[in-house]
Parts: sequence; C-alpha cells; structure tokens
Amino acid sequence: MFAARSQQEATPALLVELGSFCEQPGADPFLLYLYGFVLQEAGEAERSCRVLINSVTHFPCNWLAWCCLAQVYDPGKHEELLPQHWIRPFFDAHIALETADTAESSHTSQKYLQLQQSFPKSCYVLAQRAAALYHERDFDAAETCFEQLIKEDPARVESMDLYSHILYVKEKRKELNVLARQAIKTDKYSSVTCCIVANYYSLKGHHERAIQYFQRALCLTRNCLGAWTLLGHEYVEMKDTASAVQAYRQAVDANPRDYRAWYGLGQTYEILKMPLYSLYYYQKSTELRPNDARMWCALAQCYEGLGQREAAVRCYRRAVSCGDSEGIALTKLAKLHQELREEDAAALFWKGVLQVHDDEQTITSQEVVDALTFTAQYCLKKADSNRQEDVDAIDNKSREFLVSAYKCCERLLDCPIPEKEEAKVLLSEIEKRLLVIDGSADL
Repeated sequence: MFAARSQQEATPALLVELGSFCEQPGADPFLLYLYGFVLQEAGEAERSCRVLINSVTHFPCNWLAWCCLAQVYDPGKHEELLPQHWIRPFFDAHIALETADTAESSHTSQKYLQLQQSFPKSCYVLAQRAAALYHERDFDAAETCFEQLIKEDPARVESMDLYSHILYVKEKRKELNVLARQAIKTDKYSSVTCCIVANYYSLKGHHERAIQYFQRALCLTRNCLGAWTLLGHEYVEMKDTASAVQAYRQAVDANPRDYRAWYGLGQTYEILKMPLYSLYYYQKSTELRPNDARMWCALAQCYEGLGQREAAVRCYRRAVSCGDSEGIALTKLAKLHQELREEDAAALFWKGVLQVHDDEQTITSQEVVDALTFTAQYCLKKADSNRQEDVDAIDNKSREFLVSAYKCCERLLDCPIPEKEEAKVLLSEIEKRLLVIDGSADL
C-alpha cells in the first residue's frame, strides 16, 4: 500500500498505524522497536527514545533496538530509565565509541578490554576494541587487534575498512593489497569492500579509481558516512576543490560530529585562499576534537595567515598542551616569540624543539639548525649580560651559558654551509670568553 506513496506521505500514516498497536500496555517489544525507528526517521527524537527504552526494557537482547536508541540517547536524561542487564555494558561502550572523537570518551578501548575479560572469544568485542584504539590514534595497538581478528575470522569484512585506514596511514601497500583481495573474494558488493579497494588505489596514487570506488560505496550504502570524507580527500588530491567542498558538506550533513570533514573543509578553503571560511571550519574541528594537536595547529596557522599573532600563539600553546608529538607547534611558537622579540620565551620553545629531536644522530631538519643557531646566540647574549654585573659569583652562570653555546656550535659543525662556517666563528669567540673567565677553554 505504501509503495505507491512518497516517503513524506507514508511516514505519518505508518506512525498512526504503529501507534495504534504500540501506545497500549503490553505492546510487542519488536513492534516498539519498529515504532521507535520510524519516529526517529520522522525527527521525533524524544518520543523515539522513550519508545525504544520501553522496547529494550521488555526484551533487552534486541541489539538493533539498542543501536537505534544510541542515536537519540542522552545520558543525563535517560540513564536511570535503562534496564540493568548483562547487555548494558555493551551499550555503554557502544555509546562511548559513537562519540569517540570527543574529549569525553578518550578511554573507550578500556571499556572493551573489560568486556573482553568476560567474553574472550567474541569477535564483535575484539573488532570494537580495535575501532576504539583507531579513534584514539593508537594505530599500532589497533593493527595488532585487527590482525588477531583476521586470524579468528578470516572471512570477516565488517569494520575492516578501519583496518585499511591504518594500513593506508602506515603506507603498508602489500598488506593493504592482501586485505583488498580477500575482501573482494568474500563480499565484492559490500560498501566496506569498496572503501578498502579505494584506499588501496589511493595509496598507489590512482585517485580517479579511488573516487570511483568511494562513489560505489555510497551507492551501495547511503549512510556510509566515512566515504564522503574520504571522497573529499581524493578530490583535494585531484585539485577539484569544488567537488571536494561538496563531498565534505555531504559528510557534515550526514554526521555533524565528523571532525575530519570539518577539517577537510578548512583545508580546502585554505587552498582557495579564503582564510575566514577556513577559520570557521577549523574552529568547528577543534570543538569536536579539543585534545587533538593537529586541529589546534591548523587553527593557529590560519590565525597566523590573518596576522593575528596573539591568537596564533594561544592556539599553538594549546597544541603543545595536547601533546604535539611532531614538534610543529613548538617550532612555530619559537619563531613567533622570536619575531615578537620575546627572546626568553623563544629560547624556551627552541629548547623544546631540541628535546623532540634529541635522539637524532645527525641533523636532518632545518628546525634543529634554527634551534641550535638561536640557542647559541641567545646563550652568548646571556653570558654577556651576566658579566656586566659586578658580582664574582655571576662568572659561574656566564660559564654555564658559554658551555651551552659551545655544545650547540659543536652540533652545528655537522650542518652544511653557511651554518657550519657560522658555528666555527662562534666557537672561536666562545673559547676566547672562556679564557677570560677561568683561563681555560677546556670543556
């Protein structure tokens, strides 16, 4: 009867018919689940939530009802209404994973680790833990979980797209090729398989083929949310910014919590030299991912491009507090403070840059060269300022600064010209000053 009608006409009629059965005491829990689902599609989130809670209360083992409830669940309002059942921890972990890109759920993998202790043979729990580790950006641990999952269930396709993302990031082309072939062999017409194959082609640099497979994934599964964002990335690689913007917008419309899509929009508008648009989208990404240093670095660079140095400094400092493992924010902060003639602050951040690269045997980055050069010159200035004070004990401080400058110059001797020649001149000057202080240049 409803096949001839449009969706707008069918939904209200279906709600009326389901309501006549479900809004009565002792309603069937499976009909309640269907009623809650239709209410959710109609945009009535609060009613849907109440109906779905009623459904899982009467039949807690209907996992589809729990998953549907997760879309409209508010812990602050509905937590006490949920039944106490052995499946409840699964739902709590599922909710945490659904919001795994936010600060409130940074330890989701621990929830699944606890579930693994009770259900050690469950492939579902193992897959969810791997997904949680992926969202926490612990790619090594997530990869180990996915490898174990493949051993337990070699024909598994579900959630393997996340594994392909990890292999893509780690540039493991051979392993990604094996995964893609196995997925095609198992279920060629799955949206997950299409995403895996698309990642493989993208890693090989065949972006047109990757776009075809992401589009195919979206045709097969309308709500394949991650595919829109990845499609946007491919369009950026193809320099098709208009299509990239359209794909990213589809992604945020489908899932407003997808920080990658907001971040992608910021990058695309940065390419289009529209910094105010970029600023807005980067701000959205930092709201969704407040503990991600990359988001704050992108926002800071945008502020820097707009000439707002103070705002850029604040964002870079936030990036450092979030664990700037690559040292990008430290380098930027050091240069900004150097430009602002705040040498003490600049020296502090250049020191941080050197600590990040402390294990390098040879100097390979310009950031380290700049850090060593500035630190050597800064220490020389500090040694001079100490010597101007009429206190004998200050000589020890001056000597410490000179020794630090000497060590920096020694490391600079491994650098190419002109840094190497500049270091030789500074070394000669430092040795003379050390002779003045204690009559010895022996360090």
